[in-house]
Amino acid sequence: VVYRKKRKYDEALKYHFKALNIREKVLGEEHLDTAISYNNIGYVYSEKDKYEEALEYYVKALKIHIKKSGEEHPNTARFYNNIGVVYRKKRKYDEASTYLFKSLGIRETVLGKEHPDTAMSYNNIGTLHNRKGEYDKAFEYYHKALKIRKKVLGEEHPDTAMSYNNIGTICSKKGKYNKALKYHFKALNIREKILEKEHPNTAMSYNNIGFVYNKIGEYDKALENYFKALEIYKKVLVEEHPDTKNTLYNIKFCQEAKAKKETEETQEQ
Repeated sequence: VVYRKKRKYDEALKYHFKALNIREKVLGEEHLDTAISYNNIGYVYSEKDKYEEALEYYVKALKIHIKKSGEEHPNTARFYNNIGVVYRKKRKYDEASTYLFKSLGIRETVLGKEHPDTAMSYNNIGTLHNRKGEYDKAFEYYHKALKIRKKVLGEEHPDTAMSYNNIGTICSKKGKYNKALKYHFKALNIREKILEKEHPNTAMSYNNIGFVYNKIGEYDKALENYFKALEIYKKVLVEEHPDTKNTLYNIKFCQEAKAKKETEETQEQ
């Protein structure tokens, strides 16, 4: 799990498979702890964008839990959620919706409507609508998640920061740039305060703030934030990581837009 959090996925898989082999041998293939190993392996494969492998292990975990614990159990909901996220990543939105709403239904029944896991389901459904370009629905579900997280987890929590971040992204996509900046700065302030100084989520906030400034033509502010994001990404992620590459692209695009604007202003004088 530590290697997974450090995004060293090959190392994480090595240890997760060692745990799985022991659990299968000592506890059996249908033990709940074995299901947890299947889930952990599925999660790493999902992070590595190996979606078929992720689904294989998530489904194994789900089948064990339905058999041993029943349909209405928090971990059953967890596995439905994880499968739904993978289908969303595969852009199979109908399948994603089915699993994510199954997860939400169980969580609302078993855990209640004001539980962090229920908020997670709202958040993930919001992201599904975001991916489908349904921004009003995404905004609705992200706000539901935020409301729960602020009440149950408090303002200064990573999940609350993520909700602010997600709402900011929707505001940006809807062209409401001032509101987008407000939410992104809320996310950034929380992340700078409670996360490590050089955390990928802090870099995410810098990158998103840079994106909004770029959209409104404030290129110097955009570049300032992009470079802050890049500095963190280069330290905590590999050079070829999609987030690092995306930030490099954003810098290049912003620099070109700035140069074009300066040329046009010079020609007008």
